[in-house]
Amino acid sequence: MLQEGREFGIKAGERYATAKLTNSLGWAYHELCHFGKAIEYNNLALASIQGFLGPGTLNLFEIESQTQINLGENYLMSEDLQKARKYLELVYENANKPEYYFVRSRWKPRCLLSLSELWLQMGDTDKSESFLTELFEHGWTDGFPYKKYQVRAWRLRGQILSAKGRFKKAEIELRRALSQAKELSNPTVLWHTHQALGNLLLKQDKREKARREFQAAVNVVQGIAEDLTDVELKEGYLQSEPVQRLVSLAQGS
Repeated sequence: MLQEGREFGIKAGERYATAKLTNSLGWAYHELCHFGKAIEYNNLALASIQGFLGPGTLNLFEIESQTQINLGENYLMSEDLQKARKYLELVYENANKPEYYFVRSRWKPRCLLSLSELWLQMGDTDKSESFLTELFEHGWTDGFPYKKYQVRAWRLRGQILSAKGRFKKAEIELRRALSQAKELSNPTVLWHTHQALGNLLLKQDKREKARREFQAAVNVVQGIAEDLTDVELKEGYLQSEPVQRLVSLAQGS
């Protein structure tokens, strides 16, 4: 449906919806761990609007920001941390500019969350915590009610505590995130949260409990794969590095 809509948009010369459909394709490929395809479509979305940015195009500034966050997350999952940092820091800087005010409450909190994840992956827990604190203090507004990002935030808080060696508090936060993830029924959020809890338990040498969490995550992944009718998409998902890493953890290897 996204592909078909994008083709109609290109034929009609429609800028906003076409760019939105294009970066939505990027998001969909990201969810299925096809990061190369995700980057391709997000770059297409970005290129299609950047020449039009200016007075009277406030909605395009939103699409630019969301697409750059998409790219930051694509590179973060691909472990290209410098490229991820480039895109996410650019969005954070643009958030202070007056021309970027349009629905800023919907994309700046997402940027803060991604920056926090980036710095945790880079090993700077203090900087990671500073962005998460900013998110909790200023990001949770009526304009940003998205529950999947709330789960990511609780999960991230647990991961930061785990990185600091505060395992008991980390487990409380991760189990809270897992409870919310189960209520939400967002499969990608759910399997990442099971995996985060499994990682924490493994750190404490609670191997059997960890394995159960990893296996629960694998079960969710297999459920996603079963719903994919495109063979290439399905195989690429199952053979992707994040999924293969998860399977290896579930097998105890």
